[in-house]
Amino acid sequence: MLNPWLNPPLPANGDKAWFGWPKDDEIEALRKACLKASDNEVRQEIAAKIQERAFETVPYIPTGQYLPKTAYRKNLTGVINAPALFMWNVEKV
Repeated sequence: MLNPWLNPPLPANGDKAWFGWPKDDEIEALRKACLKASDNEVRQEIAAKIQERAFETVPYIPTGQYLPKTAYRKNLTGVINAPALFMWNVEKV
């Protein structure tokens, strides 16, 4: 299950979100309920309701994904393959 609080474009709280963002009180109520839920099964049910509501109201449309290209010289060792650039553990041989 994706956490609705970690999805940056999902908030639908109008002026409190990004400029021009939609206002949908139902999505916001469901997001708060998901945050307060103590049981993982309940969170999954709420997340399904959030998804249904998002398909009804379309609060945002993903337009693509950005994956930066990274190249390393052959004489480097210890490079950590991760979604961010980590410079520790790298050595030149």
